[in-house]
Amino acid sequence: MKCGVIEMEIEERERRRKLIEAKRTEASRKTSVENADLAEAFESLGLSEESARVAAGGRAGLREAKELTKTEPASGEFKGGAFPKSDYAYTPSNDPATWQLLLTTTPDGDFDAASVRAAVAALDGTNPLPGPGIADDDLPGVLSKVSKAWRAAGLGDLPDILTAEARAFAQLGTGLEGLVAAARGRSRRI
Repeated sequence: MKCGVIEMEIEERERRRKLIEAKRTEASRKTSVENADLAEAFESLGLSEESARVAAGGRAGLREAKELTKTEPASGEFKGGAFPKSDYAYTPSNDPATWQLLLTTTPDGDFDAASVRAAVAALDGTNPLPGPGIADDDLPGVLSKVSKAWRAAGLGDLPDILTAEARAFAQLGTGLEGLVAAARGRSRRI
């Protein structure tokens, strides 16, 4: 008796499996036809055949693009890792090789006090080491991001190079050298 019940359950499962498979095949066929129509429409808009096919697939047809990251090697206590663009203060392009001034020690982590201080030191023109070579147009955005990181890391009062006055000088296009000179002059006036 038990064998008969088990056989019926197996047959029922097999029937359900075939039904599900048939539904998937039908849905896939319909999607292919719809995508072909969309692909033709995208081609008529000037996309290449391949681009039109990808666009017709929609979000579900695309493999999610991996977020660009820059791999930083481990060094001492720093564990390194693959850091996203948002972890850097200066990102002039989507090429990770151009990203500078890492503000955290953990990928996608909180701002790290030592990393933020290092970024400020790199921006400080009185530092004997060569600076990061930030374009004058990008400087206000970099200063703003480092200022936010300074506050988020709980480092207290902003250094002169990160003040609103310094950002205003940067927006005037004074460059990093002029900015440092203005910051030094400000501290002498106090």
